[in-house]
Parts: sequence; C-alpha cells; structure tokens
Amino acid sequence: MYRTQARPNNNDRTVWTLLRKHRDASEPTEDTKTAVNFMLRDLYEQARIRHVQLSPDQRYFVRACHAVSAPWRRLSADVLADIFLLALPDEWHDHCAGSVILPLTQVCHIWREIALGTPRLWTSIKVSLVGSPRRRWAEAVTAYIARSADALLRIHINLALPRDFPFQEAWVSSVFWRREAWAQLCEQAYRWESAHLEAVPAFAFSEALAAPFARLTTLTWFYAAPPGWPSGSYTIPTIFFERAPCLQSVTLCYNIEPKPLVLPRAWRMSRLCVWAGPRRGETGYFENFYNGPLAAVAPWRTLVPALSIVCAARHWLRNLELCVGSLHPGTLQGTIDMSTATEFPMLKRLVLYDDACQLASWIVAPRLREVKVDADGSIDGPASLVRHDPFWGHPLLSVTRLLTRPGGCARLRSLYLSPQTGENVGTLLTCLESVPMLEQLVLDTSENDDFPTGVLRFEIVLALTRRADNSHSLALLPSLVALTLNFDVCMTMDMREDDMVHDADEPYSPVPLYNAVWLMLGSRRLKQYHAGRTLHALRAFSSNINRDLSSWPLPTPDQLSSATRAVEWSSKAEKELSRVLSEEEDPYEETSLDIEETEYCTKITDYFGRRMSITVVILVTVFASVPSSSPSRLEEATPIASERCAGYTASPTRTSSPPAPTTISSAA
Repeated sequence: MYRTQARPNNNDRTVWTLLRKHRDASEPTEDTKTAVNFMLRDLYEQARIRHVQLSPDQRYFVRACHAVSAPWRRLSADVLADIFLLALPDEWHDHCAGSVILPLTQVCHIWREIALGTPRLWTSIKVSLVGSPRRRWAEAVTAYIARSADALLRIHINLALPRDFPFQEAWVSSVFWRREAWAQLCEQAYRWESAHLEAVPAFAFSEALAAPFARLTTLTWFYAAPPGWPSGSYTIPTIFFERAPCLQSVTLCYNIEPKPLVLPRAWRMSRLCVWAGPRRGETGYFENFYNGPLAAVAPWRTLVPALSIVCAARHWLRNLELCVGSLHPGTLQGTIDMSTATEFPMLKRLVLYDDACQLASWIVAPRLREVKVDADGSIDGPASLVRHDPFWGHPLLSVTRLLTRPGGCARLRSLYLSPQTGENVGTLLTCLESVPMLEQLVLDTSENDDFPTGVLRFEIVLALTRRADNSHSLALLPSLVALTLNFDVCMTMDMREDDMVHDADEPYSPVPLYNAVWLMLGSRRLKQYHAGRTLHALRAFSSNINRDLSSWPLPTPDQLSSATRAVEWSSKAEKELSRVLSEEEDPYEETSLDIEETEYCTKITDYFGRRMSITVVILVTVFASVPSSSPSRLEEATPIASERCAGYTASPTRTSSPPAPTTISSAA
C-alpha cells in the first residue's frame, strides 16, 4: 500500500480504520479531516513533480480519502431524504411500478438504504398495459407498498386497450390481472389519497372492503361494463367507495349505459365530472380522453343515468362537468323537467361538452363565476375514426337561457364558448349582452366546418369595437380585460376560386377581418368612463388570424398579470395600427362576406316557463377606417342595436369617423 512520507503518525490508525469501514456514515473528527487533506496534498504534489499517473492503488486511496471527508457525511438521513425528494427525475411519479430504477439507489450503499427507507419516494403506484412489466408488476406493487410504510398512496391503474394492442380483453382480465396485488392494495384502502381506475375488471369491485377509504380525496373511475351485458342492465358499484367521507373530487366515465347511479351517503364532493363516452367528432378522436369504442351507432350514450347523482349532490357542488356526444331530448322525459330550473346554490364552475350543453337551460347558479361550453362542430374527418353523432342541442340558445334567467350568473367572470355548426349570431350577441361583469371571454370556432356562415365572423368583431358616439357599443362587455378570438380556419387563409370547397361565390381574403380586429383592439386600448361607469381597458388578447405571423400588441390571456393598468403598446404595434387606420385601399369593399341588415329572432323560456321573444337586430354597413381628410371614401358603419327582454332598445347612430376612444374622457 502506498504511504506518504509526511503523514501524521497520530492519525494513521483512525484514517485506515475509516477507510476499511467505507460504509460508515459518521462524520470524521477535525484532526482526521486535517490528516486526510494533508495526505491528498502530498499525493497531488508528488504526482505533479514526478509527472506520472497514479497507480490503481493510489487512485483507490484518493477516492477513499475523498469519501471519508465528503461534505454529505455531515448531513443526517432526514436531510438527505428531503434532498432526494427534491432531486427526483421529472418522470419519476409518472412511471409504472417496476419499470424504472431510481438513480439515487445506485450511488452507494448508504444512499440506497436511505432511498429505500424514505416512504414518500414510493407513494405513487401506477400500473398500465403498456408500461408495466407484464410478468412481475404485482411483485413491484408489493415492494412499493412495503417501502411506502404509512404514507398516503396515489393509485393509478389503466387497463384500457390501446388501438393497436395485440391482446383481447379476456387476456387482460385472466392473464395480466393479478388478484393478489389488487387485494394488497385494497388492504391499504385507509391510505389511499387519490385513485385513477380505468377499465379495471368489474369483478374487482364485487366484494366490500373491510377498511374504509378514510383519506381518499380524489376518485377518477372509468368503469368497464361486464362483457356482453346490454345497455341499462348493470350497475356501477359506487357502494364500493361508500366509506369515503373526505372525497372532494369525483370523475365517473362509462361507455355503455348503466342503471341510474346511486350517491353514497358519505360523499360530499365539491367537484363532480361525468363523461358518457368520448367526445364526438375530431375532438373525441384527437384528444383521446376516454379511449372507448368509437363506432357511432344507436343507441346513443346518454347522461340520464348520471342525472340522479347530479341532482342529489347539487346542494354542495362547486364544480360540475358533464359530457355526452349526443343526447336526444326525448331521453330526458321522466328524468328531469326541462321547463323548470334546478338551483345549484354553491356552484361556481360549470363545464359542458357537446350535447350536454342542453342541460345549461336547466340550471340556476347564483354564485356561478366560470362557464365553459364546448360543442364540437367538426363534420369532416376519417369516417372510420371520427364519431359522427347527431347534433340535438343548441348550445348558444341553452347558454342564453342560463345567462338571462332571473337570479343567476350575476357574478360570472369567465366565459368560454365554442359553439357547434349552424349557431345563430343573434343568440351569441344576446349571451354577450347578458354578462356585463364578464372579465375573460373566449370565442372559439376553429374546429367548426361552417365557413363562411360561422357564428364568429365580421359582425362580432364590429360589435366588440367601442365607438365614441354609440352607447350600445360602449355598453357591451364594459369589464372585459382578456379576450380570445379563434375563427374558423378557412377565415384565416386566402381562398381563391379554385380553392373554394364551401358554398361561397367569390374568393375570400382575411385582410378585412384582420384589420377589423386591430380597430377593435385600438378602441379598447384605454380605460374609459361612460354614463357614470368605468370601461376597463383590454389587457390580454390572442387570435388565430395573425397576418404574416405578426404579434398582437397585448400579452396572451394565460400571461395576464394582476396589474390593473392598461398595457403599453410597443412601437411596432403603434406602427401596425397606424397602417390599418391609413389603409389606401378600402379593405371592406373587397370582402366576400354579406354584411347587411339582418334580423335574428330567438325564443327564450324564462325562469317561470313563460315564452319571451328576444329580437336582436343587426344593422351593419361596412365602414372604412381612413383619415377624416378623405370623407368621400368613407362607408359609414351602424353599430349593433339590440332589443332586450328588459326593454333595452336603441336606434342606430351613423358616424363618419373611425373608432376614436380618446374622444371620451379616458384614464391611463
């Protein structure tokens, strides 16, 4: 063994004792560390002088000396465990049990013992057909249960068959599934914190558990009906989780219609999500939220079995999400009375997908602050992959009933509307006029196939443009600070005659619409005051109609800050607005959109079942935003006038100047 000439003799015995006990985690004394550092300096000095490589024995000696004096020896096991939790790989909590080796366990014996003895490292137990080792996933689950000690567990089991999976459902339930592993997990039910169960065999829930789900807060359950059972002949066993008093979020999904769901007495969840099969159209295929059978054949999936649990939990629900691709109104008869409303006194967030939007007219929610209505309007797509469910509902009309119903939506702050094909522009305007306190708005028709007659078009942009001499334009959405406009994809592209695939007589250019959006942004640039109330400035905006990929003058809504002052425009944005205002060619003379006097009439049922007629008259003539020095080239624009059910009327006002928000008393 290599020895240095000047090594202190007093520490020889201590140093070599520590080197022999390289697994000892104790911290060396100051004298020992001084001796070790002295030996290291001596070794490096000799190597530098002799210009020779250290021998293997010398390299081992250097490594051993570094190990003895390493700073991590001063840290306790608890501190190292906290460091391990912060140093975990990003994908660690998403890996399937038994498929990944934790790198921290491969460093040294001490680190391995600390990592295996840290329960919080092993609390995520995930099993899937694709990622789990098929023959030994049960052993890995057993090891994770033992290592997690008494820590709370997050269970994720996904046995849904991927599209190209080589085995059938019978193989999953008879070969892949391990009853003993499931039994061990159920024995630890009192430690479950969250559970995501997807296509777990139905027989796994046939026996009641001895231990309650005392700490379970989140349940996501994609229930797989027993093979061969017809629609409406089986029950989703919610009683399996009946002893879950701390449950806060419940997500239930099914593909085959079950019997009416039963709400366990102990459940007091604040969030309820029910999906009756996947989304329809292209959205259902590409999002792949629930990978169930995609064949669009009758009988259509329905939300009727879930309405019993929705009604039973309505008194304490704060977040409600419902989805069904196609919901025939006739199936609701005998279940709920659509002519009367049902109050959800605590509801603050409502999300409705596809034909579930019909249920909006059935809800009264005085504390509602956020509404999202997303009805897929796609028609085209691969016939074998896209669900072409029939459209029974009228989302905008249902939302209008929700927003205009007495006693509801006075606190609404956020609205997301993605209407389906064939919706009414007048109904959309009624929705917007019904929410004067709205702060965030998203209008999205990018997935619809209804060019050039889509509901989000030129008239809506003109309606959102504030004009100094028209009170109706100033009264529309006075509190709006964040706006997103996503048009039909065809409205964002130049369409020549040989490119036209829709019913349009002339070529189309997005330039007029692009310029109109800039004028709208300019009109909502500053905070203003009108009729004794504040008109807030727009502070966030996004759209898919960017011309030449130019950026908008405002940040996107997801970057909206808490500051209330108006956003300063960049010099590039000022230049672009000036270009739009001084356009030599009249951009509106070349547009192919027919903008003329049109009357839209919708029938709305009020809270008491009476029929009310809301007539929205749109009187729009195209205007050109050019300097006032060229009045002969102006085409005047009449802002939108609407007759509301409360006697709201206005006559059109003609103007000969572009929107000029600075003519009103404004504040920066």
